[in-house]
Amino acid sequence: MIANVEVSRPHEGIAYERFTREGPIALLPLKGQQMALIWTHAQGRERARLALGDGDFLSALQHAFGERAGRFRRVSERHAYPLTLVTAKETIRPGLAVLGNAAHSLHPVAGQGFNLALRGVTDLVAALEQALGHGEPLGGMLTLRDFEARRIVDRHQVIRFSDGLVRLFGIDNALLSHARAAGLVGLNLFGPLRRAWRGVPWGWNADRERSPRRERRKWKR
Repeated sequence: MIANVEVSRPHEGIAYERFTREGPIALLPLKGQQMALIWTHAQGRERARLALGDGDFLSALQHAFGERAGRFRRVSERHAYPLTLVTAKETIRPGLAVLGNAAHSLHPVAGQGFNLALRGVTDLVAALEQALGHGEPLGGMLTLRDFEARRIVDRHQVIRFSDGLVRLFGIDNALLSHARAAGLVGLNLFGPLRRAWRGVPWGWNADRERSPRRERRKWKR
């Protein structure tokens, strides 16, 4: 379910994501004191909240999210869309590379679909630049296989991460709930661990900076 909400204090450009038993709730900063709301539900449960009046809806949201972002004062028209994990069976053909939501549609948790799309553009540019440097056709399969080799591991890692994170926080178990809370507190307090964790969903690693095809050429020489 998506909508825009107005909060009682400046958001200072901070985005929030809260994991609940029903699913994640995200708030993304917009202009002024407006924030974009993404509230996930088990299938069918969103209908009752869509039918609520604005006041009752804001009360339900406040109860579910808490007051970390302040009080919720207004809400726009609400819309609901089904969440489905979709990945393309083919992402390359001669003269064609599939990018962004055309290549993958995944859970919006932590905004990883957008990050994945940006890295897809970066990797395609890198593959095209390398092809230009070697005088190879930009739409040739050698160039596009280089692009796909850059993408496949990153894509699978992010899909596993986003899907697994939602499933982990959706398990209703008291001991696991305390463990999850302790883990998030630890990440927030321990800077080096938090920075290392940030690299997991983003998918950045040293191997992505190297071109598989360039390494093979160097080895042959």
